[in-house]
Amino acid sequence: MYNIIPIILISVCLIIILAIIVRKFPQLAILDVENMPEEKEGKVKEQIIKNRLNRDLTKWNAGILETWKFISKKISFLLSWLNKLRALREKYHQEKQLSEITQEEKIELLISQARELMKKDNSDDFAEAEKKLIEVVSLDKKCLPAFLELAEVYSELKKYLEAKQTYLYCLRLLEFKDDKKQEAEINYLLSLVNKNLDSLDEAQENIIESLKIEPNNPRFLDTLLDLCVLRRDNELAQATLKRLAEVNPENQKLGEWQEKINNLPL
Repeated sequence: MYNIIPIILISVCLIIILAIIVRKFPQLAILDVENMPEEKEGKVKEQIIKNRLNRDLTKWNAGILETWKFISKKISFLLSWLNKLRALREKYHQEKQLSEITQEEKIELLISQARELMKKDNSDDFAEAEKKLIEVVSLDKKCLPAFLELAEVYSELKKYLEAKQTYLYCLRLLEFKDDKKQEAEINYLLSLVNKNLDSLDEAQENIIESLKIEPNNPRFLDTLLDLCVLRRDNELAQATLKRLAEVNPENQKLGEWQEKINNLPL
């Protein structure tokens, strides 16, 4: 009997506590920190501070990102505007400089500027060099240096047909000069252009013209060998390799060339 009474009292207390918790649950959900034990209160406060800090940091980062995007856009616009202004100022300076010199000096200056642009090895700079060289040839239709540079520009821009026509015109201009060495070089360059145009027969004719002038030029012989392999001309390839070996026995590509020739159909 006396053992049952404590159990009954404990059960009644639990029921009362449970009823209080159920009745007070909405208030507990609100996190009434002041009515909580001290240890739990500290943890809840810490969590609340962390959450608030995370929200503040998120807002702060978003604000920084938006501000940076805005600043970057303005900086990009300003840099673009400054570059355009610099280009206009440089163009004005160049035009003023050109207006104060003779035609011969103007041609020399434009060719020099074009060569400097070509050194940058950039398509936009090559396009600008093309404009300057076209201006030169409009002033002097027989300016061989300008046409040679222009042909190189076309080659670099992969405008091979224009390059071919320009080199052919250079050969016509050479008819009025006695410069066999330059003729050999132009035919060599023309051979490379025709190769890029898949005009292998013409390319071979061009390099043979170069070799008539400089029969022992390793660069020309190497180009002819390449064309012989592409055209599957076994006989001419063997003869050219033999001549190359005599002219340049230290050439480390001789074995490679021989292997390529051995693989050609007889």
